[in-house]
Amino acid sequence: MNTYSKKFVRFGSYIIYLVLAALLIGAAIGLTEKHQGNYGKNISTLNRAELSTGGTSGETDLPCKVKGVKAGEEVTLRFDAETRAGDVLYVKTVYAPVRVYENGTLLYSYGEKGTYPSFMKDPATEVTTVELTASEKAQVTIVYSFPNSRSSMMIYAPLLGSSTGILEHMLREMGIPLAIALILMLMGVLLILISAFLIPLEPKGTAVLWLGLFAFCSGLWTFSESNLTVMLTDNPALLYILAFLGMFTLTVPLLLFAVRMLDLQQYRILRILLVANMAMLICVMLLQLTGMVPLSRSMYLFHVLIPTSICILAGCVFYEMSVHHNDLAKLFFIPFFLLAVCSVAETVNYQVHFTTQFSAIFLMGIVLFLLSSEGIVSIFIRQSIQLRSQNKELSFNLSLLEKQIDARKERDDLLIENANAVKQQRHDLRHQLTVLRRYCDEGSYDALSDYIDMLTAAIPVDKSIIYCENPAANAIFAHYAARAREENISMDIRAEIPRQTKESSDSNLCIVVGNLLENALEACEQMTGDRSIIFTSRLQGEFLFIAMDNTFNGIVKMQGDQYISHKRNEIGTGLVSIRTVVQKAGGRVKFEAKGNVFQSLVYFKI
Repeated sequence: MNTYSKKFVRFGSYIIYLVLAALLIGAAIGLTEKHQGNYGKNISTLNRAELSTGGTSGETDLPCKVKGVKAGEEVTLRFDAETRAGDVLYVKTVYAPVRVYENGTLLYSYGEKGTYPSFMKDPATEVTTVELTASEKAQVTIVYSFPNSRSSMMIYAPLLGSSTGILEHMLREMGIPLAIALILMLMGVLLILISAFLIPLEPKGTAVLWLGLFAFCSGLWTFSESNLTVMLTDNPALLYILAFLGMFTLTVPLLLFAVRMLDLQQYRILRILLVANMAMLICVMLLQLTGMVPLSRSMYLFHVLIPTSICILAGCVFYEMSVHHNDLAKLFFIPFFLLAVCSVAETVNYQVHFTTQFSAIFLMGIVLFLLSSEGIVSIFIRQSIQLRSQNKELSFNLSLLEKQIDARKERDDLLIENANAVKQQRHDLRHQLTVLRRYCDEGSYDALSDYIDMLTAAIPVDKSIIYCENPAANAIFAHYAARAREENISMDIRAEIPRQTKESSDSNLCIVVGNLLENALEACEQMTGDRSIIFTSRLQGEFLFIAMDNTFNGIVKMQGDQYISHKRNEIGTGLVSIRTVVQKAGGRVKFEAKGNVFQSLVYFKI
């Protein structure tokens, strides 16, 4: 993982921490806020009205639930209102066409056939404000058409007042859940982006992707079903689809996250639940798009499937924790348990109406789950990356050790070769001295002279070059000089290196000099024209200063401050090895490309 990736992941993690803290605080405020029905001086609740349906009428308190009415039959709501200039009427209708009259004059209509998509049996939920014209008193009539897809219809109490006052009320009533929804979607996007960096580095990086999708789906669901969102947008049908899509999709990324993060692949029941949720989602969407069964009728099925899936998942986590002693399962059990409890509580609340804030309990469970899960995932991923970094460093140190061993082996091979040569020469010398002794004993001085001339002529001229006093470095210089001659590359070596160095310095010297010359030769081999290498070194106190210039093709590839090898199209290991060895030896390196010349400056203790 490069520096920029690490910074992005770290920054994203901090943002998510802040986001989750805001979510927790906001959810707590939203759940504990008391709604008294008194929304300000400019807002009044019309909670008493005359309700007429099927030829019967009577006074009723609002909100109320209407049952036993045939599809398409009208349900009429009438009330007298004291109005002021500029007052508006806040109206909410759930899957029911509606018309609003003032003193018998039609002011607003919604949900007429043909005004919403054909695959929907009823129009989507609508929340709107209708501007009234009367300045003092008005008889307001709201006419609902009973939905085709439901056996009951909820009629909510209208609000009367200024448009600013109603908006302030809506912001106070639904602002926090809406903010939480937006933050959840933002957090989901951040987690998905972070996962793109983590997946190539960490096998469990896909778990972050699924967690991000879970957060995004949760936010999408909460955002799309908010009354404030519906009131401020002009496409209730789209919000209807998105709300159900977000809710019905929740368990799929949640199950995938748990399976991937906690290694729960062996639990067949989770695979069955995953397939069941995906199949159910596809089926209900197809049924909706074909106009056969609306999504609202499928909601009851998911009210059973979602908490059941989450509870079974929590049970698997508990089993994994208690039986298999899975450390990650021990950390995640409480988040999954809280989510399971909140999902069951929300299902019960939907049936008994313990609180009017539907989905608030489940939303609180989601916030708590994400808060704890993201923290655990962040710590785990960070530790995994650190471990991988340590393993990479260990691997690199092993590579350096191998280079040191290779350098020592090369030096030992040269010594063995020289020893064998000396041994052979001693063997030949013994025979030659025997011949000389025989000629002397026989007095054959002419033959002796001829033999000595022959031996003299047979002695090869010593062409070996002493590049420096240090045997190990000299052997490396000789090796690369021979390679340069074979490739017709000009190599000029002017080295001042002492004969004796510390044992570790001797190895460091071989690594630095060997890698410098190796890289220079490779660079020269990849170009045409004049090719040259100029190597100089001098000793100053305890430090050895090295300067080398070599020609190259002038093409430079960089990744951050690291040079990319043209041979392997990755960061050059030779330069990294040099930098690492030199830094450990208390030195510095500088590499710079100028035109067609690559300059290397190195100094370190020997």
